Amino acid sequence: MLVLAREEARLLGHHFIGTEHLLLGLIRADGSIAAQVLAELGVELAVVRERVAETIGPPGGPATGSTPFTPFTPRAKKVLEPALRELQQSGGEHIGTEYILLGLIREGEGVGAQILLSLDIGLADVRQRTMQRIDDRTLRRIRLRRAEPEDERQLAALDRATWSPDNSPAPLWDDSVDFYSSDPVENVIVADSDEVPIGYVKLRPTTGPGSNDGLSISGIAVRPDHQRQGLGGRLLEEAIDEARRRGARRLTLHVLGTNTAAIRLYESHGFAVDTVQCRAFQLDERLVDDVVMTRIVDRG
Repeated sequence: MLVLAREEARLLGHHFIGTEHLLLGLIRADGSIAAQVLAELGVELAVVRERVAETIGPPGGPATGSTPFTPFTPRAKKVLEPALRELQQSGGEHIGTEYILLGLIREGEGVGAQILLSLDIGLADVRQRTMQRIDDRTLRRIRLRRAEPEDERQLAALDRATWSPDNSPAPLWDDSVDFYSSDPVENVIVADSDEVPIGYVKLRPTTGPGSNDGLSISGIAVRPDHQRQGLGGRLLEEAIDEARRRGARRLTLHVLGTNTAAIRLYESHGFAVDTVQCRAFQLDERLVDDVVMTRIVDRG
């Protein structure tokens, strides 16, 4: 993509690469996420070239001769900083066109971003569409499978990374505790990416009178850098499918009343509040409700 940006600068007679040339390179990067998003929004190469010429000045004709390199403007370099942050936050592996596009709109003040705005393209819309495509790609690479004994150490580390008093009334357990001590390995479903566990859901038979036809979700977690990508929902759906395979009629779980984001997630997957034990836990100086949610498992 940077080669394309350099070529656009040369064609316009510019001896520098600015955010406007980055934008042109992104449009030309056929098949890339950035090119797909921009095409979806109706951004056309010829129109952007014209806007660049209007903004920077009339093209002086293709640059001639050979130079060791075409320098980036300070603002173009500044785009790469938020691009790297977006990469790290989403768990990506390299700075592709999608992250450069996110960096360009996050920086927001360069000619490239201003040209998009002049075309009535909302930067927030660009970001939303780009993130959706990143999330879709990430989910396609994720595999759901049964846990294996050798996953224990990585699952324990994942549990510690996601523990918070906002989602668990129990204290963070000691490193020496076996992850499978309370839930056998056969009751754990793992989400992995490149064979590395990034999420899990744990199931166990419900106990008590009349509970022999149900299962409960005793734990669910997603690694922080893969959260807000739909993986929690996939794990919930897999838990529902597993309950169906085992012939369970209902699936239950407990959630703290203060964890409203989790409650909304569970409700979106068919769980409804069953009972509430008011002021069941004391977290710091707060008394928090224990909310029991249930989903009736259809036979499919």
